[in-house]
Amino acid sequence: MARQSQRYWLTFPAERAKHPLIWALSKKFDLVFDIRSANVTDKIGIIALELTGDPKTLAAAVKWLRKNSVEVDPIELDVLEG
Repeated sequence: MARQSQRYWLTFPAERAKHPLIWALSKKFDLVFDIRSANVTDKIGIIALELTGDPKTLAAAVKWLRKNSVEVDPIELDVLEG
């Protein structure tokens, strides 16, 4: 099946910042993870994350993140970046 890559901004509240979110995501879903940028404090977490895998698995992972109090927004790529 075709694989695709998607980049997302993940924003989560203080109570989620103390949990291993990316680790749990990696255990639950068969995806390739690439953390592009991150700023996590004891108050808030903001992560730029690239996920690669089956489109249905990507959609399920995004749904799981949202169910776990994570705001998920696509990162719009710059036209020059490709």
